[in-house]
Amino acid sequence: MDEGLLPPLDLEEASSLLEEVPLPRLNIAVLIVGTHGDVLPFLGLAEVLQREGHRVRIATHTVHRKLIRSRGIEHAPLGGDPKALSKWMVESGGTVMGEISHVQPAKLKMLEDIVHSL
Repeated sequence: MDEGLLPPLDLEEASSLLEEVPLPRLNIAVLIVGTHGDVLPFLGLAEVLQREGHRVRIATHTVHRKLIRSRGIEHAPLGGDPKALSKWMVESGGTVMGEISHVQPAKLKMLEDIVHSL
């Protein structure tokens, strides 16, 4: 064995070592651009993180605010209309090349609104 290198740990031993490391309280922001179905999976994650003592904010479209707040999670407003974004994604095929071939002034304006709302 090379000098200075530690022997490999087995998974159980490594796991028990990690349990002893205190995790500081974190401020976590989750950015979600999308529909109701895009937001839902992150609500459970946010709830678990909050139970662990972390501050969690979900930044997404205001149409999702009521749902997020109903779960006791902070909401930060994000510009844009998730239904229009979803429609454009379907039209473009959801690829970079598809987006390039489907450039629309309204889409560019909405993306600008999203970026400036951050």
